[in-house]
Amino acid sequence: MTYRVLTRPMGWTLLCLSIAVATGCGGDNNTEGLETIKVTASSGEGGTVTPLESDVPRGAVLHVTAQPELGYRLLSMSGCDGAITGENNYKSAEIEAPCHIEATFETGPVEELGNLQFSNTSIARSIGFKWDEVTYALRYKLYKNIDGQSGFTQIGPEFAGDELSYQSVETLYDNLNAEYKLEACNDESCTDSELLVTDSAINQAIGYVKRPNGDNSLRLGYALAFSSDGKTLVASAPENCSADNDGLCSGVVYVYRLGDTSWQFEAAIELDDIRADSRFGERLSLSRDGNMLAISAPLVSASFSDTNNTRVGAVYIYEFSDDSWTQMQALSGDDQGEDDTRLLGFGADIALSGDGDTLAVVAQELIDEDGQALLYRLTLDEDDERVWELEQRFDTASAVSLDNSGDYLALGVRNAAGLEDEEANVGVTELYHYGVDADDEDEGEVWQLDAELNAPEVFVGQHFGHRVLLSSNGQKLLVGVNYDSTVVETAELERPEVYMYQRNSDQWSLAHTFAQLEQQGASNTEDDGWSRYGSALAMNSDGTRVLIGDPAEDGDGNGFFANDSINSAQLAGAAYLYNYVDGAWQDEVYIKAKNTDAGDRFGAAVSISGDGKIIAVGAPEEDGSAVGVDTVVAADNADGSGAVYLY
Repeated sequence: MTYRVLTRPMGWTLLCLSIAVATGCGGDNNTEGLETIKVTASSGEGGTVTPLESDVPRGAVLHVTAQPELGYRLLSMSGCDGAITGENNYKSAEIEAPCHIEATFETGPVEELGNLQFSNTSIARSIGFKWDEVTYALRYKLYKNIDGQSGFTQIGPEFAGDELSYQSVETLYDNLNAEYKLEACNDESCTDSELLVTDSAINQAIGYVKRPNGDNSLRLGYALAFSSDGKTLVASAPENCSADNDGLCSGVVYVYRLGDTSWQFEAAIELDDIRADSRFGERLSLSRDGNMLAISAPLVSASFSDTNNTRVGAVYIYEFSDDSWTQMQALSGDDQGEDDTRLLGFGADIALSGDGDTLAVVAQELIDEDGQALLYRLTLDEDDERVWELEQRFDTASAVSLDNSGDYLALGVRNAAGLEDEEANVGVTELYHYGVDADDEDEGEVWQLDAELNAPEVFVGQHFGHRVLLSSNGQKLLVGVNYDSTVVETAELERPEVYMYQRNSDQWSLAHTFAQLEQQGASNTEDDGWSRYGSALAMNSDGTRVLIGDPAEDGDGNGFFANDSINSAQLAGAAYLYNYVDGAWQDEVYIKAKNTDAGDRFGAAVSISGDGKIIAVGAPEEDGSAVGVDTVVAADNADGSGAVYLY
């Protein structure tokens, strides 16, 4: 968005002598009955003056305003024994006889340097610029050198000489080393401003998304999902306890959509039959086009009449069509077991394929006992109605992920034993592919086990596979761990790792290990005292950008450029962005909230667009009282309202 800054003529006013005020120089400048004298004004090339002609009461003074054209400045004004009293303003002496005021203007080469500065912005991911008018300039151009090495390229349009500001929507973390300069030109010459180097002012552009109303204790940002183009964002608040629901903490999911320049709240999705503590929004999964959405509620009871309040869980599938979200189908754990038996914790984890046609669901009642995974396909029934039907069961699982086509599946089995019987809770990750079995082509397409992966170093309590995430093409895999502090050694607890595997020639192998910096997380004070690095994972479509959350990190800095060695904000949380450039993984970008506070658990959820140009980080325990999108940070008096940050 571009803002024009124009100088408007002041016009002329009469300043009456005190003796004349009582006889006719009132607030309406009524000159009836007074002797007036004609005063004229004119200008040369390059500007105008106002007023051009005036009837001035004898003894009064006249103010004349000069207005230079773009590329000119006022050189002189003379006549009526007056003087220049301010920028482009002229004041005559007391008028006793007809007289004339003349203004002259000049132009010349642009020699003055533009004063380029960052400006405040309330638009998410929009870097604001402003500059002072440069003498003789007819036009301006803004240039950026994105990394200080690649050279300058123009951003934005060519600005007219009276346009003195600009808002540029940027991928913030790509511009942390950027340099900017302003070119001011006329038809004779140009000059460049001094370089403006990115600093902590960029933190102003971090987007801040809050609840759309005044409800507290929402835990907004508990789960997040972007569409591939980054223009649809879904955020859950599984502890929503709004008055509209009679105080029942059922949960709500909010949908936001990116307009031309800013994010807009689009919809709030809630259960039609509100049930207490269902954790609606515990997990989210969104198709690439942003039109198919799966929402889990793993603690929803079987029914209102269930006197035992059995937490069977459910998964709800919604579709965006005709500018609205409608529920397409609900899958309940009440009848998804073998022979229609009951499964508990249905929806503990979910994954929707990028094309929106395949859904994987984990049913897991207890975190320390692996559940099972169920895979559904969107098909047509006998009435040609689209329905989700169960295609395959997998015996053990605690986490799931699907690729874009729904033909590659990753299963994390966090509690699996190691090769030795005493190696409890080591964890394993299984990779499956849907296709024709080369050994039994007559069987048609089936799910086949491609690989069974273990961590590079295996030990008790590792919980390898606590989180799994496939790239869009199914050829890269991220695996997170969740160390058990009661059995894992301190040295390991302080530096949990995330592993990237890659598929080459039908073989999966370790491609890279992501680890927290030593100074980050060492003093974390989670309930059991250690880091939760890797508890939230995100990856762009081709796997060249990886985002890892640690909601237990203790750094007290804000935004970008935070000091990563000061750990005084317990459980504030952090996120780490990694970029694959020229065949190698670069040093991580350390990311904090723009209003870091202890206990916010920033990094509990992370998401990244398919092209990697926008990321979202959830802080479900953030307490800010603001309401809406792109809001100004407010006081912490809305306990547990939660927030989502956009970078």
